Amino acid sequence: MKNKSLLISLADRYNGFSPYPILDKINGSQWLSMQELELIQLSSLRRLLSFVAQSVPFYQAYFKEHGLTCEDFKSLDDLKKLPIIDKTCINSQLNSFVSESATKPIVWLKTTGSTGVPFKFVRTRLAQSYKIASRLRFRNWYGVGRCDRLLNVSGIPPQEHGVVQDLVHYLHYKATSKHEIYASEITDENITDVAKSIDLLSPKVIMGYPSGIASLAIKLKNSRLDIHKPLAIFTNSESLNPLQRKQIEDTFGVIPRSDYVATEGSIAHECPCGGLHVDMEECIVEIVNQDENGVGDVVLTFLHTFDFPLIRYKIGDRAKWDLTPCACGRGLKKISSLLGRSADVIKLPNGKEYSAANINMRIANYDFIGKVEQYQIIQKNKANILLKLVLLDKKDVSTPYLFKEELSKIFEGCMISLDLSGELIRGKGGKLRTVIGL
Repeated sequence: MKNKSLLISLADRYNGFSPYPILDKINGSQWLSMQELELIQLSSLRRLLSFVAQSVPFYQAYFKEHGLTCEDFKSLDDLKKLPIIDKTCINSQLNSFVSESATKPIVWLKTTGSTGVPFKFVRTRLAQSYKIASRLRFRNWYGVGRCDRLLNVSGIPPQEHGVVQDLVHYLHYKATSKHEIYASEITDENITDVAKSIDLLSPKVIMGYPSGIASLAIKLKNSRLDIHKPLAIFTNSESLNPLQRKQIEDTFGVIPRSDYVATEGSIAHECPCGGLHVDMEECIVEIVNQDENGVGDVVLTFLHTFDFPLIRYKIGDRAKWDLTPCACGRGLKKISSLLGRSADVIKLPNGKEYSAANINMRIANYDFIGKVEQYQIIQKNKANILLKLVLLDKKDVSTPYLFKEELSKIFEGCMISLDLSGELIRGKGGKLRTVIGL
């Protein structure tokens, strides 16, 4: 373990990352009151705005055109004086978001484009250090360290990137005791071998797409294989719906917890008491355009992205606030849940709209849902919806029609068609969206 920690420290130093001083700081600040944390955010915001107003062409022009100075930002609410940006906006004028004093050489990162808009941005060393520190704090909540054995459950194998990049990837996994399996390659025929490999690894934590971990859990349960139980399970990249949460807990005896993180930065994490806490020292979260239920679009301001500022950045997710105090005692704000992508909404001919969260919550209460391995609801057009099902028992003829009948009650005026081929639509990297709107 000491050798692995040394390798990680050397890698951090080589990349210019310094997460551990930040981790020490945020381990303390998480226990401050929300008001004290907001003062820290305001101080960080003013420092960021002072920099971008002088060094980033997009904000130089915006401040000048609107007669703004840093003195105009006296509270977090004053953020509304700045425009909301998104991937399309940034892509159309990419170089204007790069600081004139950006550290050279510039390192570009790409997202998977799960919103349908591929996107690249500049990785800044300070921002990456905060992202690492925020995720390490999250792991610490569950007694998991950076170099503890970890099983990562991904969707599909990645493309090869060349000898050097693949070697760096391999060395990183070795240093962090990280191992990877791909849900798309796990079958009923090889599940016994997969189970043996997991037992041999004895991971302290399992991490990955909730759809992939849930699929693994179901295959293990169906095979009646009793395997090593991890200390914690963290899900990311997709929304964790109630059915998946139950499937995973039933098999592993561990409640899966949400790791709400993007390529751009760390956003929020679920504590052992079930509160999804915002990483307030790293970012400001706004929820705008809220509907009557308080559900709105997630807008982020990453507070340490000086070389490539993401200020009021609409990431494409939907969420709502949870205003109740958390039993854990942390002052960090809470999101009630991550409710899927902005596009994960079914819009009916009668004008009604149902978000992925609304639909998933209702489906979780159906008596027959225990016979379903995975489902996907796709709106083809205003009046046609496709229900894709993967059944636990391929010979089950009643569940598909019960499911279809229940959906017909929700989606009034729509024709529901069935697809029992077992093939679900996945995005890049194998990400699964259970609800896909127009």
